[in-house]
Amino acid sequence: MKFNRKIFIGILIFMTLIIIGSAYADFGGFSGGGGSSSHSSGSSGGRLRSRMHHGRSSFLEDFKVALMPASLGVLYILYVLKDGIKNSISRKRRLSKIKPIEEYHGVDLTFNEEKIKTFIRDLYPKLQEAWQYKSINSLSEYMTEDFFESMNRRLDDYRKNNRTDHTEGIEFQNIEFKGWSDTGGNDYLFLEFGTKIISYIVDDLTGEIKSGDKNQHISMRYEIDLVRKAGNFSEGWKICDMSGYKV
Repeated sequence: MKFNRKIFIGILIFMTLIIIGSAYADFGGFSGGGGSSSHSSGSSGGRLRSRMHHGRSSFLEDFKVALMPASLGVLYILYVLKDGIKNSISRKRRLSKIKPIEEYHGVDLTFNEEKIKTFIRDLYPKLQEAWQYKSINSLSEYMTEDFFESMNRRLDDYRKNNRTDHTEGIEFQNIEFKGWSDTGGNDYLFLEFGTKIISYIVDDLTGEIKSGDKNQHISMRYEIDLVRKAGNFSEGWKICDMSGYKV
């Protein structure tokens, strides 16, 4: 199901109103509720029950008031991470139907594994260069719309915070197919590859290196998923997901 921002914001507002409404309603009910002298008639047992009642209600009120910013914080984090969450769920669904790559030759008689590997080897440095210049528009044709928008939102953080992620000295290593799947009317290819790169983040205003080392290579491992419409063998493959981690 496609993520709907308006629905999400509506749910956020609705939950906020519920939390705020519950907190103030409970507080108002407590202040005008039981535990008065007219109900206890001076009884020590009544006063004890009254104090216990006040203690529980006070705790609940404090808890609900504290819960408001915490709940909003959690909702905001989920909103920020929505791309990763959505992509993770979609990828898990695709991987659940993974098949050996050899079988895809029977689906597409023109399928050429080496051609796909060359495509990735050529595209990877271009992606890193575009990322460094904080503009991936020129490479949008190689990505699905969702993946492009997700990457562009990440770049927004670099633009707003005046940071540049430098990638240099790329040494492309082995690349291999992990399999393929057909899901939701699309064909997917799953690949992994390794690289050695120099990667560091610079403050654009001061030139200070905020993280990384400009004199040291690190080893990276990437997972990349390609997609095209099932049966459309003349259509080019596009990146729908890509993630890397240090090894």
